[in-house]
Amino acid sequence: MIVAGGGDGLVRFWDAASGRPLWTMPAHKSLLVGIRVEGDDIVTRRFSGDISRWTLPKPKQVIEACSDHERCGIVSR
Repeated sequence: MIVAGGGDGLVRFWDAASGRPLWTMPAHKSLLVGIRVEGDDIVTRRFSGDISRWTLPKPKQVIEACSDHERCGIVSR
């Protein structure tokens, strides 16, 4: 998986093998200047210095949450 952020405060995830976009996560309201992956967590830093920690769900949790929804994307890593 490839993870990147930009000026819009969004974190974007792509499939490394195919280059296809997987999903987008709003992290901050302004420019992201840093992203660090720590196990199941992603730590983001915005331009002003604010830091946020995001825990990625386990694939089993995503599959269970999506099982009742017709329009739900499932991504495994």
